[in-house]
Amino acid sequence: MNVPPAPVPRFELDDPLTPPPRAEIEAVGTPLTALHPSWLPRESDSTAPPRQGPRPWDGNVSWDPQPGPHLSPLSPLDGYVPPPVPLASSSASSQAPALDDRSGWARWNASLWGVTATVLTFDVVMVIGFTFLPSDVTGWGEPRFNGLKKNFTVGPRVDNDRFLFNYVAHPLAGSEYYLIGRNRGLNWWQSAAYSAALSTAFEFLIESAYEQASWQDIWITPVAGTVFGELRWQVKKALENPSTGKPVGTLNKILYVVIDPFDAVYKL
Repeated sequence: MNVPPAPVPRFELDDPLTPPPRAEIEAVGTPLTALHPSWLPRESDSTAPPRQGPRPWDGNVSWDPQPGPHLSPLSPLDGYVPPPVPLASSSASSQAPALDDRSGWARWNASLWGVTATVLTFDVVMVIGFTFLPSDVTGWGEPRFNGLKKNFTVGPRVDNDRFLFNYVAHPLAGSEYYLIGRNRGLNWWQSAAYSAALSTAFEFLIESAYEQASWQDIWITPVAGTVFGELRWQVKKALENPSTGKPVGTLNKILYVVIDPFDAVYKL
């Protein structure tokens, strides 16, 4: 009996050099940018000579395969080389934040809260040190801690302290409070308010162990301190190099320390 041979299946492979019909592309929904770069269309130039190659559809778009053999859009032997990934620019690496090589003590006092704790601690130690001075100089005797109660019941008083204390020492302390705020980013009126806050804390709390708060000290310390402190600030900034924020030259460094000794410890 004669049996007809079974049909041999035929496998047809698409030519990788020929782009698929536009209808198939639109049916699948594949964007043209996802195809092989050699299949991307580009605008035809009316002045250029006619190009060789198939035209899948009419219009002003022509297919211009890249020169060279193309085995397959997915073949590793294809001559198409993707563009290199751009490396990070040197300017981005140069903008990396610099390491803070300051000591922990300097970093603590660089913040407004840290330096406030330091200043209040210094004021407490200073008042304790005044106890060992003669009473005819300070006007203080043994600490009685009755000033705190009077400050919040009777209120401040007008004192009879020496001129050196009321009109030299207190304005100088107020200007130092003012510079502390200025050196940490506060503007002039914020620094003035900061000076008034520290002065009030000294009068009503720290000094209350020995005497009642003084009206002269409450007003003179921040007001005169603001005027004197702003003058010190302007002279100090004139001595600094704008690019580094530090004084240049031996004479400028000496003046810098004299004008603002507290902050110069961390700058020089």
